Amino acid sequence: MWTTAIVIAAMLAPLGLFIWNRYSSGHWETVDASAPKNRPALYTAALALFIPIGIYFAVRDRSAEMVRGLSSVAIVIGILAGLNRWIKLSVHMTLATFASVIIARVAPAFGVALLIFLPILAGWRLVLYHHRPVEVAGGFMLGLVMATLTLWL
Repeated sequence: MWTTAIVIAAMLAPLGLFIWNRYSSGHWETVDASAPKNRPALYTAALALFIPIGIYFAVRDRSAEMVRGLSSVAIVIGILAGLNRWIKLSVHMTLATFASVIIARVAPAFGVALLIFLPILAGWRLVLYHHRPVEVAGGFMLGLVMATLTLWL
């Protein structure tokens, strides 16, 4: 619980405030940075938050699992940012798939419940016209591959 609180306080809360600021100020049309031109700022902000959190877990907490997980997510964000010029992979699908697979390893019942939720998430990304099928499928595959590598290495 302590680790979750640290990540939420140090990463998710500031990132959420950044996203809300971009949306409410009119820089973004949607709260989830759906336009490819909005995504570089999102990726930059997310990666900037990973540095102090990664240092904390590497030095203070000495949690190899958290460092490995944070490093994997940072790599995922880097891949998403690098591909953004050609394809707008679904960040929602990527991170939800990654988290579901990792959680399934730690808490199988909860992880399976999250995996069952993934098709619903994929459907909503398509229904809302935020992504094309290839972008949703690509996000799923990237999350699955990176989670598998994270658990295997």
